[in-house]
Amino acid sequence: MENELAHWGIKGMRWGIRRYQNKDGTLTPAGRKRYENELAKLKKQERVIKNQKKTQAKFDELDKKRKQLDDLKRGKVSSTTKKSEEAPKRKSIMDMSDEELQAFINRANLEKQYKEALAYQNKATVSKGRKFVQGLMNEVIVPVSIDVGKAVLKRMMTNATNKMFDASGKDKNKDQNKDQNKDQNKDRDESKNKDKKDK
Repeated sequence: MENELAHWGIKGMRWGIRRYQNKDGTLTPAGRKRYENELAKLKKQERVIKNQKKTQAKFDELDKKRKQLDDLKRGKVSSTTKKSEEAPKRKSIMDMSDEELQAFINRANLEKQYKEALAYQNKATVSKGRKFVQGLMNEVIVPVSIDVGKAVLKRMMTNATNKMFDASGKDKNKDQNKDQNKDQNKDRDESKNKDKKDK
């Protein structure tokens, strides 16, 4: 009796070496190839399923057409042909009789009155909210905005006039200061000249 342990694994397999994925999670070249093959298989299956659905829809349409044809052969009218036959064709005004034309006008007037009644009803329900908002606008928002606008305009005008008058006043003060400085300089010069003469 031989005691052997045989392991039939993948040829060239080594301990600690991953075949499809690196330690950092990236795919090895064999892993990329395997991923692409799996993706290609899934895409192929998806195409097959879509084609099967399209083909089934075409077969269903064919069955429906066959059923309609069989119904026509038997003399039965199918539900789809009933709908197309029941749809009234609108005549031109010249082809209508007086009664048909009067009925058409009456119908159009009734529809118009119905739309007006609906519009009036909708207007009445909306007007409560609209009245509240308009009252709020007229009583609160408009007066406040007018007061704020007046205050801002007044402040701007005051600042502008102050700057204008301050600027002209500063110019006058500068001129006065220059004149005073000149006078003081003259007085100093004169006093110096007197001192020199006295010496």
